[in-house]
Amino acid sequence: MNDRRLAIFGCALVLAGAALLTRNAQAGEFLDNAKLKEVLKAGISLSVIEDMIKASTTQFVYSSSEVVEISKAAKEGNMPQADIDKLLKIVIAEANKGQTRLREMVVRFLNMCVNGTEQEYGAMMRALLREGKAIVPYLLEKIEEENEIKRKGILDAILQIGDKTDTVTRSVKLMLDDRHMAVRAQAAKTVASLAGPATCQDLIDSLDTKKHENLDGIALALGYLNDPKAVNPLTTLLKESNDENACVAAAFALGQLRAKDERALGALLDGILSDRWDQLRYTSAQALSLIGEPRTVSYVLRAYQRYREGRARLIGTLAKFKYFEAIEFLVDCTNEDNPEVRKTAMDTLQVVTGEKYDNYDDWLSWWNINKVRPDIQHIGGVAAPPVPKTGPTTVAQPPVQQPKDEAKP
Repeated sequence: MNDRRLAIFGCALVLAGAALLTRNAQAGEFLDNAKLKEVLKAGISLSVIEDMIKASTTQFVYSSSEVVEISKAAKEGNMPQADIDKLLKIVIAEANKGQTRLREMVVRFLNMCVNGTEQEYGAMMRALLREGKAIVPYLLEKIEEENEIKRKGILDAILQIGDKTDTVTRSVKLMLDDRHMAVRAQAAKTVASLAGPATCQDLIDSLDTKKHENLDGIALALGYLNDPKAVNPLTTLLKESNDENACVAAAFALGQLRAKDERALGALLDGILSDRWDQLRYTSAQALSLIGEPRTVSYVLRAYQRYREGRARLIGTLAKFKYFEAIEFLVDCTNEDNPEVRKTAMDTLQVVTGEKYDNYDDWLSWWNINKVRPDIQHIGGVAAPPVPKTGPTTVAQPPVQQPKDEAKP
């Protein structure tokens, strides 16, 4: 009698479990190999499983090893062999359908990368995220698409999904040498996001110009990884490379790493005064502003006097320096002929001082009143220099600390 009651109770539990699993499936859950094996081990009948499959979004993966595992789980749940054979055929069919569905989803996503709005791109990305790691193999199939916007989108999707398996990380690292700079930049973010313990050293070892045509992607990735052992190789790249993208990326990365090594600081200060590329001057100044290097102000002023190209954004890097000489220089810049320089100077002064004026006369009046205040006279730890009588294009050379030989401007 007790055995019969236990049997009835066991059957009731199985039916209750089947009902719960079926309800979950009807609620739109994904059904993959792992969940299927749990159901089989619980002794759920084939007919119930068939209903679950019809009501679910399946993510079955079919392989010889999975056949063995599914069969084993079914036998553990006392499923008849005939039902197991039928179930395996269903799994194969669903796996093939799932592959088609996921490939079609990736195609729609790639079209959205090129033609969709930001909102449509976000909605499609969320759909990919709901699929999870199951969709990553189909993204990798398209990673060498001709259109760089599509390649960039694939790397963004992989980053957000967060699949750190070896196959995925190897594929993403290869994109650090992509032919398009924007793709390399996205690959750098993705590599850093999926990084393992050996990633930083692997990238450092890859800073070999004989092996890679493009080094900017590797440099950016090292910056995003935030590992201080990358400072020295990045400094060497900045000092020795003749490639603009590589030098700019190395300067950016040193800023991300907040590199305070004197050799790195010297290379970045040299970058501000570089006569080769405007982008390097700006990025070096921006990096040093993140680091908080006091010599940045005087170097920016010297670069402003030497080069006309890129002046506006260069002085914008002074926003993090509340120094007497910086404020006075920016006030003079609000009287420049170049409207972009004037606007940037006023915007930067607003950040530095908390004041807001829209013309040179008002800024000059404010400065003449406030520059004699004791707290203004020594802000930033820099003693106030004599007040210049000329405009910003003839500002006297600011005093510069004598850097080491390799950093001499």
